[in-house]
Amino acid sequence: MNRLILCALLCFCFLSLSAQNDLGSIGPTRVIAPNPEAAKLASYGKYDISYYTGKPDINIPLYTIQTSDLSLPVSLVYESTGLRTDDLASWAGTGWILNGVGSITRVVVGMPDDYSGGYLTQSIPYTGAISQDYYYAAAYTHTKDTEPDRYYFNFNGHSGEFTFDTSKNVFQIPLSGVRIRRAGADFEITDEEGIIYEFKTREMTAMMINSDVDYLPQSISTWWLTRITSADKSDGINFYYSQDPYEKEDKPNYSAAYGPKYTLGSTSSGASTISLTGNVLDYSSSVMNREYSPFRVDSITFNNGKLVFNRIKDRLDGGSSRLGSIDVYALANNVYQKRRSFNLLHSNFQYTGTYYNNLVLYSQYTGRYRLKLTGLEERKGDGTLNGTYNFEYDEAQQVGYRGTLQQDYWGFYNGATINDAKQTLIPTQNTPDYAYTVGGADREPNADYMKAGILKKIIYPTGGYTVFNWEPHKYLASGTTTVDHSSTCIAFGNNSSNDPHPTQTINLTIPVNDPSAKITVNISTYPHPSNPQYDNPDYQTMEENTRPNVSLTNASTGQVLYSNVNNNPQGSVNAITNISLPAGNYILTSNCYANSTNAYASIAVQWHTEEDVEVIKVAGGLRIADISSYDPDNKQLTKESYRYGANETGYGKLSIYPAYMNTLTYTKNFKFSYLSTLGVGCNYGVTSRTLYKSEPVATMSLASGSSVTYTVVTKYVGDPQTNAGKSIYYYRDIAELDIQRFPTGQTGEYMVTKYGWRRPVISKEENYKKVASGYQLVKSTENEYTELGTNIFPVIKLGFKYENVSLGCFGPGIDDYYAATYYIQTAKTQLTSSKVKDYDAGGTLFLETQKTFTYDSKYRSFPVDQTLVNSKGETKKTTTRYPFDKSTIVGLSTAKTIVLDTMVARNILAPPIQQDNYVNTNLVLRKTDTYKIWDAAKNVVKADTTYLQLLTNSREPRVVYDNYDAKGNILQQSKNYDAKEVYVWGYNYQYPVAKVLGSDYNTVISLLDTSIIQHPASDAQLRTELNKLRVAASMKNTQVSTYTYLPAVGMTSVTDPAGRTLYYEYDSMQRLRITRDQNGNIIQQTDYQYKTALTN
Repeated sequence: MNRLILCALLCFCFLSLSAQNDLGSIGPTRVIAPNPEAAKLASYGKYDISYYTGKPDINIPLYTIQTSDLSLPVSLVYESTGLRTDDLASWAGTGWILNGVGSITRVVVGMPDDYSGGYLTQSIPYTGAISQDYYYAAAYTHTKDTEPDRYYFNFNGHSGEFTFDTSKNVFQIPLSGVRIRRAGADFEITDEEGIIYEFKTREMTAMMINSDVDYLPQSISTWWLTRITSADKSDGINFYYSQDPYEKEDKPNYSAAYGPKYTLGSTSSGASTISLTGNVLDYSSSVMNREYSPFRVDSITFNNGKLVFNRIKDRLDGGSSRLGSIDVYALANNVYQKRRSFNLLHSNFQYTGTYYNNLVLYSQYTGRYRLKLTGLEERKGDGTLNGTYNFEYDEAQQVGYRGTLQQDYWGFYNGATINDAKQTLIPTQNTPDYAYTVGGADREPNADYMKAGILKKIIYPTGGYTVFNWEPHKYLASGTTTVDHSSTCIAFGNNSSNDPHPTQTINLTIPVNDPSAKITVNISTYPHPSNPQYDNPDYQTMEENTRPNVSLTNASTGQVLYSNVNNNPQGSVNAITNISLPAGNYILTSNCYANSTNAYASIAVQWHTEEDVEVIKVAGGLRIADISSYDPDNKQLTKESYRYGANETGYGKLSIYPAYMNTLTYTKNFKFSYLSTLGVGCNYGVTSRTLYKSEPVATMSLASGSSVTYTVVTKYVGDPQTNAGKSIYYYRDIAELDIQRFPTGQTGEYMVTKYGWRRPVISKEENYKKVASGYQLVKSTENEYTELGTNIFPVIKLGFKYENVSLGCFGPGIDDYYAATYYIQTAKTQLTSSKVKDYDAGGTLFLETQKTFTYDSKYRSFPVDQTLVNSKGETKKTTTRYPFDKSTIVGLSTAKTIVLDTMVARNILAPPIQQDNYVNTNLVLRKTDTYKIWDAAKNVVKADTTYLQLLTNSREPRVVYDNYDAKGNILQQSKNYDAKEVYVWGYNYQYPVAKVLGSDYNTVISLLDTSIIQHPASDAQLRTELNKLRVAASMKNTQVSTYTYLPAVGMTSVTDPAGRTLYYEYDSMQRLRITRDQNGNIIQQTDYQYKTALTN
């Protein structure tokens, strides 16, 4: 009875906790892969979307490298959300990148960290200790460095940023479980599984201004991934590169300065002197040059095959080469055999319009072209075509040429030819005194031109296709609108003897200067008393003061700014006059000297004010509006539509608006230096001028890679009018970027502060179904997050307080510089709570569960406690302990503790060592895995025993792992009190070829010729050799299963313990085609139908 109770309890634990952990799979390690299944044709029309940025994940899988311990997917990824005019296409094509070849890229801040005088080669003094002129000057002239560079890694599913703190330690942003270390001049990153990634192929880049080679020394810009090594050092993937000829990318910059300036002159005695001019407008320009010779991957080799990347050097757009094809080879008996190929089909976007010679002087021949990926062929190993992807792009507008100035604030093409014509990128604006118009460029985004060259359609080998509909980002901005104001003063004549000359006055206030105010005057005809002297000019002049008149008077000064009078009783006055009115108080006066109520005198003033309003504006870059997929007969299969903003307003938040625009135009002090009278040292004059820039500091600083982000997005399964339902996604409203004047309160430059650990995460998700009355909530999920491990370190930034202008002398002193501190921060965002509510068909809540999570205080990637509370108030909790938690793991011997120390030292952090399951507060199940070092080199660290403890009983060994080979392959394992399972590995130790139940490894391996096992000439030879296990006397009471393989493809046969064999045949694309029984009969066949022309 007790045994039944324990079994029932164990089943309850497994069922109730399966959503939280994997305890239900307790048992021997599964070694043999399932029998082959028919491959699925590439599913189309299903693309993940980053709702936060509106960017779809468009990925064309090519091949996944799969070895015994390592996996690496290789694919083509479409990254574009609009074409920037200065971009050079990658070797895969405009907007496309080859994914799978990892790298670490560097953004140099100041000077390269690793150069003499660089951040990593010297001690950085505190701000207060920086007092020597030479240190300031050295920092400015790139011989000393106070700021660390920024490094960005991307490889095999891992991405992030790091830099170096004041102690020269790696500082990750955000925090993660990977370990990064410098390996000489290179880098090595170890992931949480202990897999090592080495980055040792260095690509150099030279950055210059106006081709000045002394601006910044050539430095390493990219470290390419050269090797992946498994945690046990037995398996690896190698990357080989070669270098292409040089490529260049240029970025033009335009600026202007307005205000007074000093000019150099001399006194009567010949001494130098300066004099301050009036306001002067000066223009300048420069080109930032980037030159490099790119490394291209030639091949990727692994234990059972290789990929070969073939280049073609026929590009027209200035690029060095294009990726022509990728060949997939399998390695069998030390011979490479081609299994398949992918051919990239290219043409070019070509600009045929007017080509302007700008600062960026790409030749007309190369500048007009951009490499275009038009298709991707899948070919069999023998070269026979199997299927083709075709790609179509939006070409309603021509793609702009490289170097064109027709670009918006973010660098996207906007078709504004006036920019090229005027040879400027400075936006049109007025000087503060309206004396000059600066710039003249149109930098506003244009949705039609922004779409030029964007991917709009993928046609699949099946004949089906997907259509992508894009639209521009939009954001809510603070703007102004012109508001018209007016005030009218009118007086009517009066025949009353008490008041024959009525007068009216109105006081008004104009709050701001208006250079374009307007006065409107209307004075009617009026009766005039008969007087024989009327025609006398002297009398006429005398009576003007008693005739109808109007005036505008400055109330503060009493000055009459405007007046008008009707001197002709038989005629009227109707006048409109423009006038400039400063802000102030005014008096309107109307006098109607007439004894008729039909007579009148009127004066009206119209003025304008600019008032703040919120306006929806278009930003640079595109977001996805909807994605529709169709079958080969043009029948729509799926459609998803996306509406952005709260209540589908359509707008999001510009990354760092409004400070972003402040960096285009701002004031700064200019210092003009000239030789002193004695000819030793410098004298100077300082004046403030307004700077106008063509590029805001924040142009390249985009939150999550997007100019606009969205905290609320609605997805319709269909479109907003016709759909099956919708989901609404809410993101945390976080600040990923900030921009401010630096140092604060001074007239230095602007700088961008990045909060790279603040990752966009979904705070709430609501799922609705469509009903007759609208939408009904089906499910909602609410998440809460916290920032863990917040860390910070100071960085000293040096710079000039002034724009320095030399008038024959340039020797800045310490007062010309600033030294100020800013901070680099990091943390890790982790989910702490997730509440799920489910609703029934009537919309009533019927189930509510809440999970909470806590994390290790040092290794914050790993949840140590997960708690589930259901609608009944029951609590189910799982506590997990990892190799770094040795002090809290129950029952560890000293030897086992040392093994855990070894695992932590090698960053093997992810394997759970102990998992405790509680119902309410009662421990019901504990699973513990102990580890052992299995080889003399101490590379193979694998589990040796799995223990289970039920309730308060003593723990018992459930599974024992008896032996591994030098490559970490399990050789022998068993359940407690059960027969041993033995595995034989072949094909150079890559695949399990035999499973024997009821013997031991030494007995099994002694019966076989290992040279045949490792390098079989054929499947038949291997099956014959493995059959020895079935006929040997020592194997009489065993169960033997055997397997053969086609390396890098799959299993080709399996023979069960009864001696029945199934055979698997593959087509030339390495997909399962036919399954036969031991008699050769077909028991399953799969035809992969691609769209082909109909034939008789």
